[in-house]
Amino acid sequence: MMKHLCTALLFGAGLLLGSAELPFLSPAPVIDGEMGDPGWKNAFTASFKVKQGKVFLGRTATHLYVAAEVRHGNIEAAANNCVRHDSQVFADDCLDFFFTGAPGSETYSQIIANVRGTVFDHHRDKDRRTDLAWDSGAEAKGSYGRDSFFIEMAVPLASLGCDQHKLAVAVAVFTSWDRHGEALLGQYHKPETFTLFELPDTFPVKLKTCRWAYAGGTQSSFITVENTTARDLLLEGSYNGTPLTVKLKPHAVRELECRGTLPAGREGRNTLSLSENGREVLRVCRIFTPVRLLHAVPVSDLVYEGEPFRLKISVSEKDAGPVTVEYFPGRAVCTYKGEKAEIPYKTIPSPWR
Repeated sequence: MMKHLCTALLFGAGLLLGSAELPFLSPAPVIDGEMGDPGWKNAFTASFKVKQGKVFLGRTATHLYVAAEVRHGNIEAAANNCVRHDSQVFADDCLDFFFTGAPGSETYSQIIANVRGTVFDHHRDKDRRTDLAWDSGAEAKGSYGRDSFFIEMAVPLASLGCDQHKLAVAVAVFTSWDRHGEALLGQYHKPETFTLFELPDTFPVKLKTCRWAYAGGTQSSFITVENTTARDLLLEGSYNGTPLTVKLKPHAVRELECRGTLPAGREGRNTLSLSENGREVLRVCRIFTPVRLLHAVPVSDLVYEGEPFRLKISVSEKDAGPVTVEYFPGRAVCTYKGEKAEIPYKTIPSPWR
């Protein structure tokens, strides 16, 4: 307990010379947005200097947990508007979680959640270039009280990019009505100021690059991973539920071709999960709305009996492959790379017969 207290007193100017182990939470908090969960009782806590409230931090064997309880100065002006992933959640009343799995570097990631539980997350490199295609897989939820709000989130440890035993973090809250934010354990977007915590486990494989598919249907994404150890790795896992096995030589880098199927026009998720000896050591996630490649429209909605049903078909992809068309009574179904388009039509008697 004294070790945790020292950490709370020493943050501010920069990374701590020493670090405290992130407290283990048992039972794990239920991410339902309701205050008072017994899972938070052993969490690391720190209080805001200006805003009235505090933050909570802890972990389980699989997830990192962050929460904030904050007084809201004008609850009638509560802002909880964003419902779509990676929309402007930062303009709502929200909780910000900053972290880097490589303390001392200029790269870091940020996860923002509003009271509704909508998440905005991104990664920034040393040149401050933002990668919105990076997704944390965080689950969040919150609630408003009479004059306060509470937001909690759980983030898979395997998505944090920690190849050492250390994680540097900062936490902030923002209220929309007065456009005021306050950070604890570090400063906004300044990883050199984040507070250092110890993790008991290392993660022997890390993400190097991703080339995600952007379209609906069955598509390939290419994910490059690196073995950060001097030993052979045998990893078992899955991509969108399809089992896979990955073998990596010491310090080897390998590009994985991962194939998955998502419907176009609807928010979906691609997830690569790799485990060693039953422990998840890498999770790579992409939440997005796949675009439609296949476009099919009828020449006419009405077809005379005995006449063929004609379609105009196009594919928004370079070097497009074949489109399969199947005809059924009253409809036609076009298929391209697993993406389907169903076009209904009506048959009417021909005036010439």
